[in-house]
Amino acid sequence: MKKNFTFAKSLFVACLSVVASAAGAQEVVFKETFGTPASEKDELLEDHVWGENPSSMFASALLLEGSSVNVRSNNPSDYEGASGDGNLYFKGCASFSILGISTADRSSLNLSFGAFGKKVDDVKLMKVEYAKDGGAKALLADFASLDLNTGKKKWTKVENIALPQANSLDLTFTSNLTDLLADGGIRLDDITVTGSKVGTAISQVSDGSHGVLAANHSLLYLGQQGRAVLYTSDGRKVAELLPHVSFDTAALHGVFILKMGNQSRKIVLE
Repeated sequence: MKKNFTFAKSLFVACLSVVASAAGAQEVVFKETFGTPASEKDELLEDHVWGENPSSMFASALLLEGSSVNVRSNNPSDYEGASGDGNLYFKGCASFSILGISTADRSSLNLSFGAFGKKVDDVKLMKVEYAKDGGAKALLADFASLDLNTGKKKWTKVENIALPQANSLDLTFTSNLTDLLADGGIRLDDITVTGSKVGTAISQVSDGSHGVLAANHSLLYLGQQGRAVLYTSDGRKVAELLPHVSFDTAALHGVFILKMGNQSRKIVLE
């Protein structure tokens, strides 16, 4: 049901401030701590019991004969905030991918993780790549360029690697330990993606003629004339919003585009 509303300017500004504040908080989008392996060493990925995320989100590949990637519990992570216990172990040249992380409704996205080298400088021999929505991989960070403790069996927590928005974001960690006889290795732990929710409130645009308030599963177009049009992210028209007439969004979920005159804004409805 649509209802007419009249909002005082001060109330409008106050509501926008509250929503903007809530939208800016960093929240965990994805986290994997590798749980508690059933054995101290060499637990195969296919045998690991994934507790935090479905096994379908993970894939691995061996890129050099004699290489391996598995879950272990020895040498647990020990930096501040570390989960300890289980961690991911790479030997030789191998990759581990995390598939389908949804970051479309987030901003200020960051990747963090713990990293460890079995021998001096081992931890430098890794990179992490990303792919957006099924696209080609691109380099996100070469570990040699990160501020890591490169000593023997030393954990470092890496933070604040910026990530892009995507409906489906893939991350791939790849080791490059080509000397298998050197018995080197790299470990990862606490792979975490954080981000701020994209606010559903839209402040007035620069010409002062348009604005929208989102609260309590409704949108209120604050324009003085004309109407706003709500579209899905792929361009399908959902509804037209008349000035100062609330529109019920309870049945809508996801990312949408709201066009107001010659202005367009992305909003997220939950």
